[in-house]
Amino acid sequence: MSSSTTSSSELVNQVTVSDGLPLEFDTSINHDKFMASLLHVFSDLIEELIRMIIIKSSPNIQPVNGLIADQIFILLECLHLFLSLSL
Repeated sequence: MSSSTTSSSELVNQVTVSDGLPLEFDTSINHDKFMASLLHVFSDLIEELIRMIIIKSSPNIQPVNGLIADQIFILLECLHLFLSLSL
């Protein structure tokens, strides 16, 4: 176990993005619907989030320096969108 301290000048913002499916949705037996949701619904939500992050970036706001994703697909989608929107 490790611990860290954060100075009062640092700010941590957390955003949770849903996959758009109900909590009781069983992804193991509805794999096709789950993948369709990730590819169509979730990617739109991630794009909206990345756009918001880029728009909010300014000299007065610290840049994003971390991204935590619980699936590799989500991480790759975020990185792809961030790179394509920031160019």
